[in-house]
Amino acid sequence: MDSNTDDNCNPNPRPRTLAVLATLMGVALAFSWLVAYAFFDALVAAELIVRTSSGQDPRPRWLIGLFTGLMLAFGIVAMVLRFFSRRQLARIDEMVDDE
Repeated sequence: MDSNTDDNCNPNPRPRTLAVLATLMGVALAFSWLVAYAFFDALVAAELIVRTSSGQDPRPRWLIGLFTGLMLAFGIVAMVLRFFSRRQLARIDEMVDDE
């Protein structure tokens, strides 16, 4: 039989930080593109808005702004969740110390 060590006991290793950041960046880019390009084109096709005739396309600026905003929102949510997680872990530690 195999002897279990600490390395083999954890069936679900923690996700790698770079993989999580890449996933969040991909999601932010996908949603940014959907709003900036696909949604805008759908509104133009439905004749709800008119395409700008000035020659400057606002969609790339929207894409960058939405991407930046989503990444900031993800970062803020992560900081809030980390704060509450540490607070909860401190409460658990206090309960263990009381026993």
